[in-house]
Amino acid sequence: MNRIKLISVNLGLLLFFALHPYPRWFMPEGLFQIVFLFTTTISSIELRRNIRKGLVVDKYRIGICIAAVTFLLFFTTPIVHDFRIGHFAYFLIFIQIIFFNDIIFYNSYKFLKKLFIIISVFAIVFWVLNAMGVPLIYYKCTPAFRTESVLDNYRIYGPVLSLYRGNMPIGGGIERICGVFAEPGHFGIYIGLMLAIEKFNFYEKRNLLLLITGFLTFSTAFYGIFCLGVLYKLLKYKRITTDIIRIVAVLFFTAITLLFFSDRFVETIYGRVVENKREEVSGVVDLLDNRVPDSHITKFESFIHSHDALVGLGYDNDEMVGTNWRGVVYWFGIIGTVIMLLLIFSIARKGSMKYGFLLAAIALLIVAHRAYLMFSPAIYMMLLTAVYVNRTKESFIIKIEGLDK
Repeated sequence: MNRIKLISVNLGLLLFFALHPYPRWFMPEGLFQIVFLFTTTISSIELRRNIRKGLVVDKYRIGICIAAVTFLLFFTTPIVHDFRIGHFAYFLIFIQIIFFNDIIFYNSYKFLKKLFIIISVFAIVFWVLNAMGVPLIYYKCTPAFRTESVLDNYRIYGPVLSLYRGNMPIGGGIERICGVFAEPGHFGIYIGLMLAIEKFNFYEKRNLLLLITGFLTFSTAFYGIFCLGVLYKLLKYKRITTDIIRIVAVLFFTAITLLFFSDRFVETIYGRVVENKREEVSGVVDLLDNRVPDSHITKFESFIHSHDALVGLGYDNDEMVGTNWRGVVYWFGIIGTVIMLLLIFSIARKGSMKYGFLLAAIALLIVAHRAYLMFSPAIYMMLLTAVYVNRTKESFIIKIEGLDK
């Protein structure tokens, strides 16, 4: 294996472990950051010294770097809030890979996608076996980040896992696919990002597999990203393409099959979203607010008019849930929220305007739905991968078209 392949595999593993799969739960705290800070620094040195154009410095990358350094200083150092050494090291890794050549990202993404395909195959197989009531051997565990709910536990089957609350699948009804990640919603978001990197091209069968897996996470975030993807294709091609018809047909027949399979499907896909503490859901805002207790909404309304609203109250303040955009503002204030948005838009601005809007819209959906995922570099790395991978694909197409002339 040559040096470029080694560096690409290292970056692929970094992207995968950044998404927090369950093997990371059993590692000593900080080991992930230490290992990849070392390997990424070695990769950067190797690219600078021995590989022509291995590192690229241009205005686009410098803009992202400035936004990332600003994020690092505000969110992870004691200049404004507390020093968070793990996130500090994590962002040092991110800042280094910003300057990696596009082709390295392209190769690392191909490695990452293979991992996701393998995980998706195993996830669907174990989902079917569980749905059929086949007794499976599993390892039951409750990681530290789940200890606030004494009933929450994971059933690890080996290549994949499931999240349960007591003896029932999380969310009620039938089991929701988690893959190797902490929540079905996380896996749904990551699959949505993978499909965004693919520009929701469903002519490729592997992308259809990812689509079905994402559908079976029963994640509202995944459904939202999927709808953004369909909208992107409609705006891009200004017509209903054959692969849109294809995916609608696949999802329709999958849903019909599940409806005949069990009424637990209705409970899972519909009841968990619509049944809530409020009497009705009138729109997207209400749907997001259903994840936040009334007391937190009242507290936020009081906070936003206080002198703390500018810089926030800090990450360790547990008076506000982190699943909602309010958590970002409450913890890091208006300034922190603006810095986060600047980092998102500094990445999404490259390439076509429609694709940039797609990436930015997906990121904003994640901020609104799972805000705490935006405090580490993982999502930003995936957005950056989307830009670099598609630039590489476009350059390949231009070269091929040039040879045909």
